Amino acid sequence: MLKGLAFVALLSVVLTSTTSYPTAFDLAASYTEIFNGYSVCTDQLFRDKVSKGGYPMESYKVYTEDGYILRIFRIQARGSKITNGKKPLMLQHGIFDSADNFVINGDSNSLALLLANKGFDVWITNSRGNKYSRAHKWKHPHSKDFWDYSFHEMGQFDIKANINFILGKTGKSKLTYIGHSQGTTQMFAALGTSVSGFINSKVDKFIALAPVVFPRKLSDPLLARLVADTALIKATSILGINELMPGACSTKSVVKWLQNKFCLIASSFCNIFLGFTDDKPWYNNGAITSMIGNHFPSGTSLKSLLHFRQQIGRQDGGNPKFTQYDYGSTENQKRYGKSTPAEYNLANIRIPIRLYLGKQDKLATVADNMVLVGLLNKLGKDTRVYQFDNCGHSTFLWAKDFSRIYSDILKELN
Repeated sequence: MLKGLAFVALLSVVLTSTTSYPTAFDLAASYTEIFNGYSVCTDQLFRDKVSKGGYPMESYKVYTEDGYILRIFRIQARGSKITNGKKPLMLQHGIFDSADNFVINGDSNSLALLLANKGFDVWITNSRGNKYSRAHKWKHPHSKDFWDYSFHEMGQFDIKANINFILGKTGKSKLTYIGHSQGTTQMFAALGTSVSGFINSKVDKFIALAPVVFPRKLSDPLLARLVADTALIKATSILGINELMPGACSTKSVVKWLQNKFCLIASSFCNIFLGFTDDKPWYNNGAITSMIGNHFPSGTSLKSLLHFRQQIGRQDGGNPKFTQYDYGSTENQKRYGKSTPAEYNLANIRIPIRLYLGKQDKLATVADNMVLVGLLNKLGKDTRVYQFDNCGHSTFLWAKDFSRIYSDILKELN
């Protein structure tokens, strides 16, 4: 009921500030989609984007061991037909994101399209709970249990299921994993647990774009205050909210209409939001801002955000710690056999790690990642670092000019 009232209040504010209205049917459909329907999106948003560019595409459902039903997309070179025999690449997006943002920045600046046109077999995954993967064999998205996951479960189950599926379809023995932001966090989490043996045997290289493992301190003061404030967490608990920022299934959805109108009304707020992650957002492609709004955000669980919140500044004796979810001492004792959460063991890593860092990244800062590099080097891991100026967190997706980053990624792939 409270969520419904909030929706009506926001809708009233926006409607009184514009002369362009959606239809009554659209309003009713959007309310149902957000609060009652809990439907999973078809692949149409992604398909429309790549098909208009002449890219062949396949879409599949992937089933995890714990019952989640994920959607995975496969593309190859523009104007070609999909065939086996090419080197498979797995691209994994970050938090609140989906496969869409790997393809919306044009042929010359979208990583997935660049790699497809270079002759690779490109597979783009969707994390559990986002608009394409909002389904489960026996849990309904209306239930709290459906949203009881973070990047830990994504590493334990989603990565393994997707790799098995890709290798099964292509007949290859190994693939290269490319992750962005949380896509790197879940991979490091997988490599730090018992799943590491499987990962090490099936992945030939891990390319980490804007990796987040040891976030010691957020450089944006406003974002740091928002993260430290528990008011939002309390509010979500009172309202019974377990899903955050669900994605719309259509660019014509009222959800997107509201979002775009809100940014017109409060443009300074939207600019501040974009500035949370990138020190100077103008080195990203401003021409696709409205398109970004049509595809992002795509939804995730509250627990995913809380797990990241726990990692900020977590350390022991001055040493940073990368740990599983902290449930509190009593529940930790039951789950981990001790009062503190279990730590991911990065000594398990047996594959080459390549880190790509933006010097203007406010979330995956160079300083924080140098701590990770130091640990990997101490453990004797095959590690290499690439740094880019005029590059923030989202530049790996929305750059004005992706050529420098792409050139260095291609070096590693070749």
